[in-house]
Amino acid sequence: MLDAYVINKKHLNDDFLANPDVDVKDHVGEMLLPGDRIPVTVTADAVKAMCDLLLRKFALQSEKLVLGIRVKVVNSGCAGNQYKIEYVYGLRSDDEVFLFVDSETNMQVKIFIDGKTFFMISGAKIDYVCQELTEGFVFVNPNESGRCGCGESFF
Repeated sequence: MLDAYVINKKHLNDDFLANPDVDVKDHVGEMLLPGDRIPVTVTADAVKAMCDLLLRKFALQSEKLVLGIRVKVVNSGCAGNQYKIEYVYGLRSDDEVFLFVDSETNMQVKIFIDGKTFFMISGAKIDYVCQELTEGFVFVNPNESGRCGCGESFF
């Protein structure tokens, strides 16, 4: 089961964000607010895949401190918009930060979503799918009007 929280903006600082061992129970109601404002649903498989990405990044001993994963929509592709997932190295002024915790495995990931993307992916589901020859993040977004022929972008 996944628990989801909005990180209270007045507590958004690098010390809190950079701490991978935040004890969620100690901060509910203070730093972490109930997840009713979270624009997306994230599956346990997606949380695990994001955690794996972060662990690999930490293993490479990057010089920059990685705070979490950014999910955003960029202008790109045949249809005009494309989903992008990238590492977060610093907080932006229009970021909303969400903490997803898998209560069974205790894996947790901080997901950053900017203001523009927040509205474009509201109601979407992020999953991670492993199929025979492909694997990756899959977005199911009710706000999409359609997709291009190759499936890489949407409008």
